Formats: sequence, structure tokens, C-alpha cells
Amino acid sequence: MANSGRHTNGSQFLITLAPAEWMDNRYVAFGRVIEGSLTLDKMEEVQTHYERPVKDICIENISVVNPNDLATKIV
Repeated sequence: MANSGRHTNGSQFLITLAPAEWMDNRYVAFGRVIEGSLTLDKMEEVQTHYERPVKDICIENISVVNPNDLATKIV
């Protein structure tokens, strides 16, 4: 979740495809892809200008999974 300083978290979400140490201790990190990594591969192929997609990428559907529920299914 992006922010511009203390107590300013907003609803701009960032998806990183590689380590981003510069974000450490500056941004709230949460979530991971459990399935659908091919979608991320397609997102990575989109042409960018100054590290921003030239065309909008719209995520139309997601699922929020409780990690405790996921652990139960794996075991």
C-alpha cells in the first residue's frame, strides 16, 4: 500500500515482480500470489514508461484467503 509519509497510507497498491528493498520500512507489505502466476507473467510483458504501464492494467477479480485456512488445506 503506497503512502507519502507517516499516517498517509492510501489505496494505491503496488505489485512488484522483483525484490524492492527500497520499499522496506516505508510501505505496508501484504499479500502474495497463490495461483495465477501466468497472469503476473503477462503483466510483466506490458510496455512501460518510467516503470509505469503505458496502458492500464485492470484486475477484475481477486480472492482474499486467510493464511490459516490455507495452511489447513496444505496439511
